[in-house]
Amino acid sequence: MTGKDDTFHQCDLLCPVAHVMRGVPAFVDPETTLRAAAQAMEVQGDGVAIVLGPDGPSSIVTERDLVSALARQADPDAVWVADVVRPELFVVEPTMSILDAARGMTSAHIRHVPVRDKGGVVGCVASEDVVGLLGREPVGSWNSLVLLERRD
Repeated sequence: MTGKDDTFHQCDLLCPVAHVMRGVPAFVDPETTLRAAAQAMEVQGDGVAIVLGPDGPSSIVTERDLVSALARQADPDAVWVADVVRPELFVVEPTMSILDAARGMTSAHIRHVPVRDKGGVVGCVASEDVVGLLGREPVGSWNSLVLLERRD
């Protein structure tokens, strides 16, 4: 990532999620069929879509939701997204640390989390984005950070 002076910025787990978030995922209605949701994800090139309720984002549908539904013999042309998603939506703010977002994702057992700013979805963070960050960091730098965090 580059800063205002075009120098390289090396992220760590204390950086804000805005540094690792990907673009805005697809949006679908709760009455969207599983097939249409899968197609929206494919077009967007991501494994998640935001489900829009009457007051804005209400949940997300993921590849995992689609696979689970199909494994239970759901008809992808007759079952709606609302039938397979979790009712709660865990979101993060772009200023939240990557570490705190990862902890929240782990606690909620989710791999994708929308990033919301000023009421709107501005991006998404996936577990692979966090893992990718750890893969770029020298082991000693993040390992000692995790150990320090465990003492609290």
